Amino acid sequence: MRITGILLGALLCQLPMFMSAQDMNQLIQEEHRYQFTVSGAIDPQAEKIVVEALSGFDPRMHVDIDRPYNLMKVLTYQPVDAEAMVVVAAQFGVTLSTRRIELEPEEPKFTEQ
Repeated sequence: MRITGILLGALLCQLPMFMSAQDMNQLIQEEHRYQFTVSGAIDPQAEKIVVEALSGFDPRMHVDIDRPYNLMKVLTYQPVDAEAMVVVAAQFGVTLSTRRIELEPEEPKFTEQ
């Protein structure tokens, strides 16, 4: 068991030497976040259909629908046209409108005295 751990550790240390720069860039990918307001109630069946349809934009996307707040959050790993997602959802009877994501300003990490 200990030998297996040592071998696995040695292989993982050698991995970056064998990967090309392109492969390394694919491991470190940028996240894209989108928020939508859902108009009206959305039933579980419509939610499932819309999520499956939206996954056509990016198969690795994560969709979170918060029904009490009528909010849908989408996380993708490639840029997606938000208006195109609105159009696709409308084809299944779900009305979405884009929301602007408010980011808090960064606080200074160091202060001069």
